[in-house]
Amino acid sequence: MCLPACASDEYDSFVCLGDTSAACEYAVAREPGVFCEQCGCGPSLRCEPGVGCLPKRRLGEPCEDDGDCVSDNCSIDEHVCRVAVGAACTAENCDICYVEPSGWSFCSRYCHGDGRWHGCGERGECVASDQFHLDGSECWPVCTGSDPAECPGYCLLLEENLKVCDCFGLAGDCTRSRQEDQP
Repeated sequence: MCLPACASDEYDSFVCLGDTSAACEYAVAREPGVFCEQCGCGPSLRCEPGVGCLPKRRLGEPCEDDGDCVSDNCSIDEHVCRVAVGAACTAENCDICYVEPSGWSFCSRYCHGDGRWHGCGERGECVASDQFHLDGSECWPVCTGSDPAECPGYCLLLEENLKVCDCFGLAGDCTRSRQEDQP
């Protein structure tokens, strides 16, 4: 009898291979790509239901969610892969691009809730709209001090051990270009 899929820290996930339970590692080796929905794919691959594991999509290619893109940044509105959050950007390759006259830029995006793990990657922090002058919550650059390469504005203490770069206020000269503002 085949049991439902399960996973734990101690054991691999299991799938039904015919009428027998099989570990994902075995099932994937026997029928590559068939079980990607239950077992996942490698870090440079995405799961295409019914097809299997395929290479992640590149900048400008169509996507449904962040995991489809090499950059882990799928535009919420346009459904195309953008540059990674935190990367240098333009309004053409990023949904929200913070730009400073010195040439510094930061690819941002709308995010949900507070915290680094809400679509902001390693270099960003989701800052709630009620905390600053925003249309909605956005990823802001994380900073550690007064290094202008890291933050061409003011490195603002958001909470204990967490600073974000405010490059818009008195200490900064950033502009914010949004994809929807482009012709």
